[in-house]
Amino acid sequence: MVIEFGNTSGKSAYELWLADGNTGEMTDFWAAMRGSEGQPGDVGQPGIQGVPGAVGPNEWVHSLGSRYLLDPNEFNGWQADGIIDQTMTADLGNVGANVNRAAGGLCFPFDVRVKRLFAWHYNSNAAALAWGWRITSLTKTAGSNTVTHEDVLRECTGTGATAIAPRNYLSTVMQNTDVDLSSSPVVPAGNVIGFGVEAPTAITTNYYVYCLAGYMHIERV
Repeated sequence: MVIEFGNTSGKSAYELWLADGNTGEMTDFWAAMRGSEGQPGDVGQPGIQGVPGAVGPNEWVHSLGSRYLLDPNEFNGWQADGIIDQTMTADLGNVGANVNRAAGGLCFPFDVRVKRLFAWHYNSNAAALAWGWRITSLTKTAGSNTVTHEDVLRECTGTGATAIAPRNYLSTVMQNTDVDLSSSPVVPAGNVIGFGVEAPTAITTNYYVYCLAGYMHIERV
C-alpha cells in the first residue's frame, strides 16, 4: 500500500496569531511575542582588588626629614621653632605624659586624619636605645599655657622610664618605618598635629634618630 502526502502549506505564526483574534502588523506581532520582565539574577562574585588610587584633592603628603634627640623619659620633636627646624631637640614632655606648650606642628581649618607614616632613618651610633615614634593631636587654648592631647600614634607602651619601646636597633644600618594609620583618631579643626620620638631609656651621650626622608599622608574627613 502506498500513502501519498500532498504538498500543502501551513499557516505562519503571524497568521495563527491573527486567527486567534489579534490585530496588527508584523511589528505588533513581534512586540506581543516578547515576554514580561524576568526576575533579577543572583549577585555575582566580587571582582579583584583594584590598584591604589592617586592622592585626591582632599589629601596631602607632608615631607619628613630631621634628627630627633633621644633623652631618658622624654618626648622630643616638632617644637616652638616650627617643623622646618632641623634640630628637633626640644623636650616636649615626659614619656606618656601630656605635651607642653612648646610643641609645634601642622594645623588645618577642617577635620583631618593621618593615614600613613613612612620614613627612612638610622641611629647615630651603635649603642641603640629603645625608642618609638609618637604623633599627637594637640588642643591649645588662647590666653592659656594649658595643652591637652590625644595620641594618633604612640609606639611606646606605658609611662615614664618603665615604659617599653619597640625600636631597639643595635646597629647604624638603614631602617624603615611604614605604619598604616587609616583607622587613627580624627584630628579636629584647629588642633596641632605634633610629631617626634619617645625614649624611655637613654645613654649618657647624645643619641639621635636621623630621619633622612619620609612623609605623613593626611586626608580631610
